[in-house]
Amino acid sequence: MITKPRVLQVIDHTDSGGTQAQLAIRMAGLQDQFEFSVAVLGRTGDLSSKYQQLGFPVFELGKGRNRWNLGVFFSLFKLVKRVRPQIVHGHLFKSIILSPLVALLAGTSSILHDHSGLNQRSLRFYFHNPLQRSIYSLALRLAIRLSTHVVVFTQSGRQDYVREFNVPQAKIDILPNSIDSGGLNIGQTGYDLRKELKLSDKARIIIMVGRLSPEKDWQTFIDVAERFPDPEQYAFIAVGGGYQEASLRETIMNKGLANLHFLGERNDVPALLSQADAFLLTSRQEAFGNVILEAMAAGCPVIASRTPGASSIIEHGINGFLVEIGDVHAFVTTLESINTDPRRIEELVQNARLSIGEFSPQKVSAKLANIYTMVLKNRRQQKS
Repeated sequence: MITKPRVLQVIDHTDSGGTQAQLAIRMAGLQDQFEFSVAVLGRTGDLSSKYQQLGFPVFELGKGRNRWNLGVFFSLFKLVKRVRPQIVHGHLFKSIILSPLVALLAGTSSILHDHSGLNQRSLRFYFHNPLQRSIYSLALRLAIRLSTHVVVFTQSGRQDYVREFNVPQAKIDILPNSIDSGGLNIGQTGYDLRKELKLSDKARIIIMVGRLSPEKDWQTFIDVAERFPDPEQYAFIAVGGGYQEASLRETIMNKGLANLHFLGERNDVPALLSQADAFLLTSRQEAFGNVILEAMAAGCPVIASRTPGASSIIEHGINGFLVEIGDVHAFVTTLESINTDPRRIEELVQNARLSIGEFSPQKVSAKLANIYTMVLKNRRQQKS
């Protein structure tokens, strides 16, 4: 009987999120080739049950404690010594710091998987306190140095690691997220967004989905909505949750924008996207952009700011539109242009649906399998 290589996935928490969902897809797609288990360093959420249902052991090391509780390092080290994985694969902020050191001490390989597009610019969005930002930056540099391999979303991310962290290019692989367009339930039966919000039949629905946090630049979304004040003509829909919600709602109230609706967090995003006339993404920092793929799958034209993540998915004018970050005028004029040439937009939507084939779970999982195989091969060569 051939023993499958063991891979321990280490993640900060298992609340619902893009990284957690992608992890489930990839483990399910590669379980015939690798033996997976999951270590959770912080909160345990719905995705822990999902992993267990798929047959993957979940080790809840954080016991619900604070995300930055460093005491979990010792629990992780003990687990690695007991499970003896050939690869420790770290995801998210805390896990990518602790996993390489634990793996090194345990004598095994590690993959540092950056899901956030970390560099000196983006760290400002994630760590507002300069001291915390400096400490994390130093810890990240050490973790990168100790890791066996690094995985990023885009070519731009790889260039950042080479330039800012002095990482050899051969140590870095590019792995995008995937989308299973057949499993999105886009045509959800019986749901009508216009009816829910009492929108005019004539109103064009413009939607944005994302965390209510600074890197998404919701102020630009609000400024664009302000240029289309008639709710009979345009309805702007904001979907997501986050700590900026109160201040953003206050801004909308002060501006008296009757055409902008906050829906909060929703679990029916594909159904919302399928009923929208355009999807806006005004982010100043976007490492990838899963929701861009979801909008494309739903047949919703995408207008996104020119971040590395959006630029890795969208070919301007072919399968979507890119505008400069924070350029309200460009968002407005591009949005207006969608109304003037329906034949071109239909072609763009068709191109978008075709282009997401490059992000199928099968193709992305195959790329990850190649990364694992390469890491294991290099490890064997080092030992021989």
